[in-house]
Amino acid sequence: MNENTKTSVNYTFHLYHKCQKNCVTVGSIFEFFVDVSTERDTNPGPAVFEFPVPANLNDTNFSVCNYEIINIGKNVICVNSAAAIADSNLTTLADGTYSRVRMSISPLCNVYLVDDENADNFTIRVTVKINMNDTTTEDGLFEWFGFGGKYSTTQIWVAQYKILVKGPTYYPDLALLEGIAINSVDAANISWPGKNEIQISYDGEVYTTAQFIWPTPTSNGSHDIYMISNQYLVSYLRMIISQCDSGCFVEHEFISKTLEGYLEIFNDQTGNYKRQFAMALDNNLDSCFSLPLQGTIPPVYWARFNTTLLQVTPQSFNFTITGEGISCNPSAWYQGSSVWCIVTFVSYPKSPSVGKFHGDLQFCTNTQSGTSDGKSTCVYECYCPDEGQCSEIYIFMANAEERETSPWTLCEMSAMLI
Repeated sequence: MNENTKTSVNYTFHLYHKCQKNCVTVGSIFEFFVDVSTERDTNPGPAVFEFPVPANLNDTNFSVCNYEIINIGKNVICVNSAAAIADSNLTTLADGTYSRVRMSISPLCNVYLVDDENADNFTIRVTVKINMNDTTTEDGLFEWFGFGGKYSTTQIWVAQYKILVKGPTYYPDLALLEGIAINSVDAANISWPGKNEIQISYDGEVYTTAQFIWPTPTSNGSHDIYMISNQYLVSYLRMIISQCDSGCFVEHEFISKTLEGYLEIFNDQTGNYKRQFAMALDNNLDSCFSLPLQGTIPPVYWARFNTTLLQVTPQSFNFTITGEGISCNPSAWYQGSSVWCIVTFVSYPKSPSVGKFHGDLQFCTNTQSGTSDGKSTCVYECYCPDEGQCSEIYIFMANAEERETSPWTLCEMSAMLI
């Protein structure tokens, strides 16, 4: 090897990924590779590689999950992955990924040991998380992943890779997720579901992983169709690989139906309560939404919905509701000279519904009540006599307060057949 530092060397670089589709979903994990071919028997001194480039530390669309040097040729004896990682300058984000990596190899030398082109090469593998705004449109936007290198004393190499980033599927008025259609070739390649997760969100910001028992699929010739038994109400929906373990985009389409005829919220002019309704069916007691107070629109919470949303068949059932500040029965408390009242009623129609909030009702019987961790839970027995009456349920919740002086929220609803 020439022991003197060479001010200019003949290096080549190649930035690429190995997936068949040039596409990735927001929040998912993806791998990029950079092949570096060095000049034989040279010593250009230290080299620095930076990624992503440019790195906006306040709002980057990409962050680095992990990185390493692989496929190190026999002639590049100065390249050591562990040493390069240890000598890196990192800017770490709250989720533990890196918005900026500066990896040093000092020196980056080539010693002529074998006459083989592959012996002069090495590869940098970078596992990247897509950190764009989760409300990006489903059709997607093209984004550029940048990678840069500085080597010898004067040479700089910078490259960018253009990739389509697809946002979540968005249902403005909620929808009932019934299944998913997966490209048959993609499904076979990963042995579905592989590393993939289905995640749901009600605000496009906080996502949780939905749990499914995947049935044996049917086929329409091009796609494997998986219809699920535990259906979810969804607003934002995406399929991702969330762990720092990369994979490729799987072509898919969610199967859903609208809630027309399944859910109505009285006087919900903005649709906000309808969108939040799914939070009460997500099996998460920590996801709650505020209920209306007097003087607001609407002034009470009055919901009518199909019992299939509770995952029960139309027959007699126990209904459980949990929230903060709720009362299982009409109650009144005196505080000084003021009186305030909180009521909760659960009922079902005595006859087929006429319109949205008309017709005679039969009230369910409150059988249990309790409080734990600041949340109250009420259990009601609904002895509806036939399928027509058991197919719908009404919830009426009212608070005489005109301003929120204590938590008044709905957190969870569920049902079990009697």
